[in-house]
Amino acid sequence: MTMQQTYETVTDGFHWPDKAVVRELNDAFNYTCGDRCVLAMEGLRRLDFYGLEMLVLMSDVAQAKGVTLTIRRPQSQVKELLSLTEVDRFIPIEI
Repeated sequence: MTMQQTYETVTDGFHWPDKAVVRELNDAFNYTCGDRCVLAMEGLRRLDFYGLEMLVLMSDVAQAKGVTLTIRRPQSQVKELLSLTEVDRFIPIEI
């Protein structure tokens, strides 16, 4: 049985100032009782390269804790950037 936690991303963009969000999620990996963490991104409108860096960092921390980080339903610019950078090679993306 797979247990998971789902987190909603901020809607106006996931970028440099959102390190507090990343810190909170990383802390959550320490207390998670499941093996999967889902970032629900359907409401996210923008993602920049700092945001990508944070996703990679979160994925690394999750893997170290035995948790799979998954991105759910990225839209428009976010989906395009994730595709261009081939993030799905190491972070699963649910369309």
